[in-house]
Amino acid sequence: MITPEKIQKQCDLLADLLKKKNADYGDSFSERPYLLPNVTTNTSAYIRLSDKFKRLRTLLNSEEQDRRVLDESLEDTLRDVAGYCLLLLADCGKEGKKE
Repeated sequence: MITPEKIQKQCDLLADLLKKKNADYGDSFSERPYLLPNVTTNTSAYIRLSDKFKRLRTLLNSEEQDRRVLDESLEDTLRDVAGYCLLLLADCGKEGKKE
């Protein structure tokens, strides 16, 4: 059963992960991609999310023993997707958007 405590735990884990990644990599989410400087933050996020959803589809549709990359778990991928969505929410208001 999904309890409020389980939800809070996942939210806390995700927030901690995002803070650590921001400390390690800087605010790379809000910066324009180095190789695509004309791309907006929203477009960049869409591209990143598309990649994560492709990985999610692959993880859901393949057997673990058939995978060559074994350090990309379903949980990591789901956290990546949730993280990008949370970063998009945190970034609302930029580029003419309203919260």
